[in-house]
Formats: sequence, C-alpha cells, structure tokens
Amino acid sequence: MEFKAKSIILDVKGQLREIPNDFVWIFAGGEPPNAFLKKIGVGFGMRDMALQGSKELKAEAALELSLA
Repeated sequence: MEFKAKSIILDVKGQLREIPNDFVWIFAGGEPPNAFLKKIGVGFGMRDMALQGSKELKAEAALELSLA
C-alpha cells in the first residue's frame, strides 16, 4: 500500500490499483463502525474505480479523435 497526496495504491490480487484518496477509509484493527457509516450515507459495495476511469479515458480519447 502506498499513499500519495491525491490517491492510494493498493495491491489487489497481485495487481496494483490506484484510486482517489477521497474514496479511501482505513480502519486499523477492529471492525469499521458500519451502523454509523450507513447513517451518514456511506455506501457499501465494490466498484472497480480503475476500470471505470479507464472506460472514461477511452471514451474521451475517442471523442477527441472524432473531433480531429
């Protein structure tokens, strides 16, 4: 795990994934306070931010090519 100013790099099943740090909550030891997190609106579930970002970049690149 590596922390940067605006992102964090995680090793996920042998692949390095970089995600924005505004999506990262770290709980060292114990269990996260799930009831509290749900109460304040934190969603739970898995989303592949790297894949989502990759799709957005590809769409943006295709748009730029079509405008050229």
